[in-house]
Amino acid sequence: MKKIIFTSLSFGFTAVLINACTYQTAELLYPKTNLANCDSTVFSYSKIIAPMMQESCVSCHSNSSVSGVVNLQDYQNIAIWAKNGKLYNSISHNGLASKMPQGGAKLADCKVLLVKKWIEAGFPNN
Repeated sequence: MKKIIFTSLSFGFTAVLINACTYQTAELLYPKTNLANCDSTVFSYSKIIAPMMQESCVSCHSNSSVSGVVNLQDYQNIAIWAKNGKLYNSISHNGLASKMPQGGAKLADCKVLLVKKWIEAGFPNN
């Protein structure tokens, strides 16, 4: 533990004693994201978005299981949620929509970035 004393002589004398813990490391203060190996140049619907939705979303958000009125079964439905911002806001856990997957861990940063890129490109159906 480190003790630091600061003093000031303007209009009198002030002393402040601060106990500071110095166990923090750069990794704790500035956590690395998993974007180092993320190829964000490929974000097509058929190669990236559809398989990601199938893997992470469709079990709760499909034609047969429409949880919270959200259907992510096909391009038309996914595009609706991409257009209104709720798809990205949900998977990015930015506080603007319910965090998805509900009760599960946030999708990998790379996946979230690829969805963002796809949306920014106008959610092309390719």
